[in-house]
Parts: sequence; structure tokens; C-alpha cells
Amino acid sequence: MESGKIANYKYLRRIKEISRKEDKASFLPITPIDIYEIVADSYILGNGVYILSDLLRGRRAEQKEETSSNENYAPFTSIIIPVYNEPIELVKTTLENMKSLDYPKYEIIIADDSDNERDYGNNVKVIRRRNRSGFKGGALRNALEHVDAKSELIAIFDADFTVEKDALTKFARYFKDPEVGAVQGYMKISANENTNGLTKFISIISDAANHILYGRYLRKGFVAVQGTNEVYRREAIEKIGGLAPYLTINEDLDTSFRLRKAGWKIVYDPKIVGVGLAPETYKKFAGQLSRWTSSTIREYRRHLVSFMKSKEVKLKEKLDSLMFLSTWTISLVVSPSLFLLPVIFFGSTIPEKYTLPIFATMTALPISIIFSSIESKYGIKRAAKGLAMYFWFLFPGYYVSFMATIKGLVSEGEFNVTDKSNLEAAGEKHENR
Repeated sequence: MESGKIANYKYLRRIKEISRKEDKASFLPITPIDIYEIVADSYILGNGVYILSDLLRGRRAEQKEETSSNENYAPFTSIIIPVYNEPIELVKTTLENMKSLDYPKYEIIIADDSDNERDYGNNVKVIRRRNRSGFKGGALRNALEHVDAKSELIAIFDADFTVEKDALTKFARYFKDPEVGAVQGYMKISANENTNGLTKFISIISDAANHILYGRYLRKGFVAVQGTNEVYRREAIEKIGGLAPYLTINEDLDTSFRLRKAGWKIVYDPKIVGVGLAPETYKKFAGQLSRWTSSTIREYRRHLVSFMKSKEVKLKEKLDSLMFLSTWTISLVVSPSLFLLPVIFFGSTIPEKYTLPIFATMTALPISIIFSSIESKYGIKRAAKGLAMYFWFLFPGYYVSFMATIKGLVSEGEFNVTDKSNLEAAGEKHENR
């Protein structure tokens, strides 16, 4: 009887040894696709942790009210609104908002590149050009030549943006510090968020982006101006060669790099809220995403080496700028990974117990980021429903970003503006703040 137990024990031990050998055999040899997926997953994991940590930091800090002793500082400010064929009623809504600002000394300039001349009413300086050379950056650069001689600050708002009445006062207080070259406010893309599922999703994404930006700012990472709801010190812009000194469709990131390399500070304040309109069709959203991605990659291609060599920028900020770049290039690994998912599950030499965690990592962190943003705005129930929007809208967006990243690496690109021709009705909802 005893010998029978020993025999059974030896038999079971032999089965386990064979099983271990089979497990090892199933893991080897690892195919190139397996290696790629492991590397890609590590990249996605690191990028996700970086983004999520900044989002949570920014979200917590944003809930704390901040005060300043410099609110009486109010130098003369020139507001520039670049316009290109936006609906006239939409632009007039923005103008009425700007005219109602509670600030003692400012002027409003329309940098109008529209195809036809339009009447914008009184108390507005309209600057038109014979051509659209340099796109939005060229229009802004041209408008700077026409600002009032006593202007010290240059505020830029897109044609669909409205702000709170004390926005300029909040911006101006930071320029009491002579080292501040620019201040960026909160870009809230939500004026038409209730139009459809896409506009709700874009509103959520814009909130997440601002939480992340604030988290990076608090961490003293690389913070750039975003193209609207921003104010520059005129002296700083002039000393770095002006806005868009060469052809670029991302004049804000280009300016940010040049300001930082020259030693000027860039401040981000989430309490200065500007509200804009979101694209209402996926085609327009994809076009906007493509333009932002390709132009960001392009400006990194132009500035990264000199930025890394700059003695005015600390090492921590330089490293953070690389992590920021990784958030724009993540599609280079996510898109092929999504395409290869069937191969991973059905043709991989890596055991299933490893492939499932890989897939989970690819999706869990992005989902955590989206969920956190939705929950902060709508609550847990809406957040659970909102996760479906991530897969419906953002997953295809990875492929749009993938192509745009390649385009940004190899070409100079052409400017295209998000079409707002169908947003006349949104102007009625876009009330003055």
C-alpha cells in the first residue's frame, strides 16, 4: 500500500515536470511580434502612469482656490482675435464678450483673413491682409505690427472663445513678475457639449487635458501655451523674434519653445476659464486631431535639440518635455498593437496568462484617465456610460494620430482650420460670461 502511494507521488511529480517543460517550450522561441508587444506595452504603461499621475495631481490642486495680491496691476493690453471665415454671428458673440470685460485699458483687434470683408461694428480695429501667408501665425504676426504703441500685453483668443469678465485682470497679475513671458488659461471646449455624443466626449477630453497640464505645471514640467485664452508679454515676444518668424501651423508651441530657451517663464492658471466650441462631426474632429498631432511633432523636430542644449532650461523640464512628446507619439505603438491583437491572442508563442495582462495594461490606464475625467464632471454613473465613448471615438483616433505623426516627421504640412460653418446656432448658446 505504501509503495502504491510512492508510485502515485512519483507519477504526479513527473506530470508536473512535463507540464513545466511544456510551459517553457510554449514560451520559446519568442517571435518578433511578441517582442514588439512587450516593448510597446512597457511604453504604454510608462506613458499612462505619467499622464495619470499629472491628471490626479492637477485635479486635486484645481479644487483649491488661489488668491493673489497683484490684482490691481493692469497694463494696457491688446486683444487679438484671428478670424478665418467663421460665421459672422459667432464672431460677434465673441466680440460682445470681449467688449464687456472688466478691465480699464485695452483694445480689440480682428486679424481677419476671411475671403470677404465683413462689418464687425464699432470700437474694433480690423486688420486684413492681401494673402494668407503664414496662416494663423502669419495673421497674428501681422496684427502685432498694428497694436497700440503703449500696449504691454498681447492677449489672443480664438473667434469662438468667450471668457469671464475679470479674465484680463487675472492674466495681468502674473506679469508683475518681470520674468513671466506668457500666461495660459483653461481651455474649456464645452459651449456646445450637449449637441451629440462626440461633443460631450471632446468636452471630457479637454477637461482631462487641462488637469494634466496643471499637474505638469505644479511639477515644474514643460508647459506650453495652447493657441487661445493666452496672454504674452509684448517685450518677451519682441525679444525672441516675434510670433511665427517662419512658416509654422503651430505658432503657440513654437513660441513656447523660444520663450523657454530665452529664459522666460510660462504660467498656467486653471482659474482663468475660456469656453470654446467643439467639432460636431467625427470628420472635423479627426481633421483637428491630425493637425494638432502633426504640427506638434513638427515643432519638436525643429526645436528639441536646441531646447535640450539650452542653459536656461533645467534638466527636469527637459526630461518632462520628452515625456510630453511621448503622449503625442503613443499612437506609433498603440495603433500597430491594436492591429496585431488577433495575432497576439491566437498566434502568439507567449502563454495566454501573459497576453491577457498585456492587453489589460494597454486599455486599463487610458480607461482610468478617461473615467477619472468623466467622474469628476458627471459622477460615477455617467462615467461608466462614458467609457463606451472612449472605444467609439478615441480608438479610431489612434490611427488618425498614427498617420499624422508620420506626416509630422517627414513633411512640413499644410494649414487647415476646423470648419465651424455649421455652428451658427451654437453662437446663441455661447453666452457672454
